[in-house]
Amino acid sequence: MPPDLVSNRNDIVIKLEGKSQLSEDYVYHLYADDTRSIGFPYDDLPSVYVATRGITKNEVRRATNNAKNNKVMGNNNNDIPIEIIKLISGDNLDILHKLFYGFYDTGIYPDDWLQSLWVIMPKKINARRYQD
Repeated sequence: MPPDLVSNRNDIVIKLEGKSQLSEDYVYHLYADDTRSIGFPYDDLPSVYVATRGITKNEVRRATNNAKNNKVMGNNNNDIPIEIIKLISGDNLDILHKLFYGFYDTGIYPDDWLQSLWVIMPKKINARRYQD
């Protein structure tokens, strides 16, 4: 059985929320760099360029076909497995295209699309801290 992680105060961390927070803190400090700009690289493009580019139905179809099967879904029981989305065709593909084009065109996405959970695995066997 792997050892439990410990916090910076040497407290044993057992719960997923605590491990998640340790991981988040570790990654934040690992990549913290105040010298970098965090702006979106295309902020200065004219809005006409972005609005007229759009995405095509073929791009939607290609993206869904290239998505990997058997991936773990999020915590929401309403999530649709990619295997089901890959079955969409015909008029339903038009609906899916309009949905994704709307996200693309407005830049407004569902909140849970913008969230992720990283759990960093220690490199050393029997490591008790992310730094190990």
